[in-house]
Parts: sequence; structure tokens; C-alpha cells
Amino acid sequence: MSDSASLTNLNDIVIVPPPPWWPPAPGWYALAFVSLIIIIWSIYRLWHRYHSNRYRRAAMAELAQIETEQDAHAVSFLPALLKRTALHAYSREQVAALSGEQWRGFLDQHCESEPFKGEAGDLLTKLAYHPDAIKLPDLQPLLNGVRVWIKHHRAESC
Repeated sequence: MSDSASLTNLNDIVIVPPPPWWPPAPGWYALAFVSLIIIIWSIYRLWHRYHSNRYRRAAMAELAQIETEQDAHAVSFLPALLKRTALHAYSREQVAALSGEQWRGFLDQHCESEPFKGEAGDLLTKLAYHPDAIKLPDLQPLLNGVRVWIKHHRAESC
């Protein structure tokens, strides 16, 4: 046997150390920067949406108050509540002069479900001009319509 093929001339396998975790490759810095920008932008959008919808929350709280009282005096404030909500969401020129059928049309035009198309719209008109002609138990469609419009209207300011 030759001396070069003997086991005494073999060396151990050299294990390469694993690559270090720090500093990361440049691509990780770019990914972290882009992720940070997206997180900041998302937080800003959430804050802006929350801030711009505070008038909706205030209107819903006032509507809840009217619903719990369920008396003729409290219910007579529903048209004013709708008008104030619309004035906040749209320009004064668009909303302030509207009344009657034009007002109902405006409300339905700015909400996909058109909550004042039928009975709720008739009740809204009666309540605005003849509040004594409406009985309290008959107001549920109007209350539902007001709730739907406040929650789901498409506001220009948002």
C-alpha cells in the first residue's frame, strides 16, 4: 500500500461558520423602510377617517337619545338632525336651501340604499311640516332610515 492513500494523511472536515445575523443585507434595510412608510401611512389614514367621522358618531348618539326618549318633542328634532349632519358632510350651498321632495332626493342620492324612497321619506316630510300628524309607534321606518343615512351616506369631506 502506498503511503499517500493511508488514513493518517486525511484532515478533518472544516465547518464554515454560519453567516452573521447582523448587519443585515441592504435589501432588508429597504424592506424595513418601505414597511415603516406603509405603517405610518396606514395609521394616518385610520386617524383621519376616525377624526373625519366624528360628526357621524355625534349624530348617532343624538339619534340614540331621541330613540330612548320616544316622545313627540324629541322626535320632532329628527329633520334638524339630518340637516345638521348633511351640512357637516356637504357644502352649505348644496344643502341649506333644500326642502320637501328636493331634500328627500338629495338624501337618497347620497346614500346607496336610498332610505327615504318610500314610507320613511313620507314620514320625514310629514314630521318636518306637520309633526302633530304622526303617531309615535309609526315612526320606526323613519328612525331606521335616519340611522341608515347617517351611517352610510357618502360624504364629500371624507
